[in-house]
Amino acid sequence: MNWNTFGRFADILSVISFIISLGIFRKIHAKTTMQKETYNQERTKLLSQLIALRLNIWEDGLTSPKTQDSLQENIFEYQLKYLFISSPRCIFHAFRCGHLLKAGITDSNTLKIRQDINFLIARLSKKE
Repeated sequence: MNWNTFGRFADILSVISFIISLGIFRKIHAKTTMQKETYNQERTKLLSQLIALRLNIWEDGLTSPKTQDSLQENIFEYQLKYLFISSPRCIFHAFRCGHLLKAGITDSNTLKIRQDINFLIARLSKKE
């Protein structure tokens, strides 16, 4: 195999990879646009649910498994729906809160969970 043939082969592969990367970029852009629309439509519902759960847990002292499961479900919903449009900080707080909720709300992790939930509530209060 001579260098001329190798160069043509490399050129063909680079054109094919460029076309594939354009297709991937188009799919990611479409998914991001869809997530932004979903965020704008469902933001207030998820925000009100998180605020209500926060009030139930910290003002009323309701730390039952049912309340914890509802909070964990809302955190997972945030992770799944808004991963592509979230900042790295939002992703960190959502995943840390989900991880801490797996162990349950205890005295040792209450402050971190509260910080994470408050950050996510502040993020959901922002319109896109």
